[in-house]
Amino acid sequence: MGRHDLAMHHAQSAIMIVQASLLMVCLPERKENKNKNKQKDLKEEGIKQEFKDRISILAVSYHNLGVEQEFLKMYQEAIDSYKQASAFALKYLGSEDAIYSNIN
Repeated sequence: MGRHDLAMHHAQSAIMIVQASLLMVCLPERKENKNKNKQKDLKEEGIKQEFKDRISILAVSYHNLGVEQEFLKMYQEAIDSYKQASAFALKYLGSEDAIYSNIN
C-alpha cells in the first residue's frame, strides 16, 4: 500500500505501549498488606506469563520496525532494530522459542 512511514510510526507506538505495560507488570506494588502465599504464587505465575507474552510482542514490534526502516533505506536503524528484537527474544524467550527462530 506504500504507507511505510505510517507503518514505521505504528511499530514505534507499539514498542512504547508494550514497554509501558511491561513496567506496570514488573515494578513492585506499593501495598502494605500481605496476601496469602498461595494467592501470591498464582499472581506471580500470571505475571511471568504476561511478561513473556509482552516480550514476544516487543520482539515482533522491533522486528517490524526494522522491516519498515529497511524499506525506507534507514539501514543502520534497521540493523539496530533487528538486533534489539533478537536480543529481547533470546534473553527472555530463549533460543528454542518460535519467535526467536522466526526473527533470526
